[in-house]
Amino acid sequence: MMRLILILFVIDFFLFQSVLLKAQDLTPIDSIEVIQGGRILNSAWAGGINNAQLSEMDLNNDGKKDLFVFDRNGNRITTYLNKGGIDTIKFVYAPQYESKFPDGLTDWVLLRDLNCDGKQDVLSSVGNGFNVFYNTSSSTELSFELASNMVNSDFGGNLISNLYVSRVDIPAIIDMDNDGDLDVLTFPVGGTTIEYHRNYSIENGQGCKLDQFKLEDACWGKVKEDFATNSVYLNQTCRGWGFVVEDQNIQHAGSTVFAFDSDGDGDKEVVLGDISFPKATFLFNSGSINEAYISSQDSIFPSYDVPVNLYIFPAFYSIDANNDGQNDVIACPNGPNASDNFSNVWLYKDIDTSKAVYLELQQRNFLQDQMIDVGEGAFPSFFDYNQDGLTDIIIGNYSYKVNGVGNSKLVSYKNTGTLQKPKFTLDNSDFAGLLQYAPLANLAPCFGDIDYDGDKDMLIGTSVGEIMFFENTAGNGNTASFSLKQTKMQNIDVGNFAKPTLYDLNNDNRLDLIVGGSDGRLSYYQDTATSGLSKFKLIKKPFGNINIAAIQGNSVGYASPAFCKEDNNTVLYVGSANGPILKFGNIDGNLTGTFSLVNDSVANLNLGFRTHPAIADLNNDGINEMLIGNYAGGVRLFSVIKSTGFSKLSLQNLTIFPNPATNSFKFHQLNTNVIFEIYNLAGKLILEANYQPNETVDISMLTSGLYFVKVLNNFEHKVFKLLKE
Repeated sequence: MMRLILILFVIDFFLFQSVLLKAQDLTPIDSIEVIQGGRILNSAWAGGINNAQLSEMDLNNDGKKDLFVFDRNGNRITTYLNKGGIDTIKFVYAPQYESKFPDGLTDWVLLRDLNCDGKQDVLSSVGNGFNVFYNTSSSTELSFELASNMVNSDFGGNLISNLYVSRVDIPAIIDMDNDGDLDVLTFPVGGTTIEYHRNYSIENGQGCKLDQFKLEDACWGKVKEDFATNSVYLNQTCRGWGFVVEDQNIQHAGSTVFAFDSDGDGDKEVVLGDISFPKATFLFNSGSINEAYISSQDSIFPSYDVPVNLYIFPAFYSIDANNDGQNDVIACPNGPNASDNFSNVWLYKDIDTSKAVYLELQQRNFLQDQMIDVGEGAFPSFFDYNQDGLTDIIIGNYSYKVNGVGNSKLVSYKNTGTLQKPKFTLDNSDFAGLLQYAPLANLAPCFGDIDYDGDKDMLIGTSVGEIMFFENTAGNGNTASFSLKQTKMQNIDVGNFAKPTLYDLNNDNRLDLIVGGSDGRLSYYQDTATSGLSKFKLIKKPFGNINIAAIQGNSVGYASPAFCKEDNNTVLYVGSANGPILKFGNIDGNLTGTFSLVNDSVANLNLGFRTHPAIADLNNDGINEMLIGNYAGGVRLFSVIKSTGFSKLSLQNLTIFPNPATNSFKFHQLNTNVIFEIYNLAGKLILEANYQPNETVDISMLTSGLYFVKVLNNFEHKVFKLLKE
């Protein structure tokens, strides 16, 4: 009995502490049109791309190969449905599949059918190797199950160890010997040669297994790579079993390996990308399936067309982009925060109709040309800059790199729709002409009338933690025209990476300034002036006693604040270094106190690193929309639709009846819609739904036993024990 009581206490405590933190608050919006270059973007709100890794998978069981994209910069998954036909390329962003993939994927992720059941499994970097999640999907639902925490290989001499793949690298996982199971090409620890780990599942008559890898060749192709010069040396021999090298001072720094049959003879050629170089090296295999021999190389692959040139560290992926049955090749940068951060997904089409491969560059911005992507970092803000009554979008960025050199700027999307149906059109790629002030970095804009002359001015946070003040000299009702007045407004400095927002917190009809910084804290500057230009005075840091870095267990937090009203109460949303959007309440009348953490990960979103929210009612329906930028340079749009309607203390008297219950129950003393969830004793979510006053909840499908029911609002939650008879 004591053990049961302890279990119930632990579960009850867990629910009380964390169930609220997993509530769904946002719903994606992908229907609002965005026009760029005279065409409608079909994946406008996909969130940008910096370091994409592409794999094919039929997501919706329609027989077409869709796309799974993992971005190393932010460890973020995006999914795209294939809407194209033969020789037609069209992929449309489909975020509904993203949450179906395993959590916690990092560094590199490839989809491969490792157990030969016809379904793509998930292979992901972990430690000094990779793990595997088997695809357990049904015809209607995607699902995955961990099959191995670490894949091992037989190195000979009774040594079974992890099949090493550096977390920096991208391995080749492909059927090298054409026997039906998948093999691996990878660089070993500290090595400069390529290891070939052969999968003996088929040969051993065991189908396709995870425990049948064996180091077949420690010096595949008889080549080694010099990472200092990006040179590849041919006709090399191995010493020992693989930590092979003529010069032991040369160490493995980072490489990508891509294998394919370029000439249709059955054996595989390899393309190598190196961590310090912009181009790729093609290695031609004149050997056989069982014994590779590299006889020549192309150091500017493909030299017969436009060679790959991605600033540093190219990686390669095979997809059939145009549905013609031939595998095309994608080249992307594999180095986070180092490569060009736009037009960096190069699509090479295979135009050879034989078994051989002949690549021709089709575009440098595959997928990116269909989405909002401002480079590296996206800091959106809402502002009707042409004063037509429609809310426009201004997006700042950290950097827009070309050949490794980056500058920051603002990009404007004009609302060319209506009050009820917004539509956005790219209007200016250098809004307010900020490129003239280069070099600048991390331009995060916000807008408000701080000189009280009737038009909205612009404040911009910068990477050095200061605020630039641009006065709007256009006058009320006119298209904004900005003039730089102060490069360091009123000596405000929050350290690094200032993210400002303007909001009247103390209800004195003057805008206060709240600034987030890279340390994860917020600074509250109250406007102490009574007329004319605002005079900001630091009142509280950390504002609300919030420290995003501490909450997320980081050394940095990159706090990005946005305020709004929900049920006539002020709430605060904060973007973060790790990416989750956090929500805080208990703000009104408590400006020098501690705010309440309502949600540590709103909607459980995984939008990548350094998120930045902006809030407005775009379609005048009384429901706020939230636009969230991320470090991949894109934005995602959501509707904040699940406000519970509770006042701050309205859950105190709420009860549940009958309890015990047989087939149904109701909530007592409830006069508004709420959200409720039911959990079993293991903490598994059984049911989530909206509830209307006097509604009956059907629980006839539940087995007899003890359950937990939780109800939440914007400020608090309440958990009930429910006994189902």
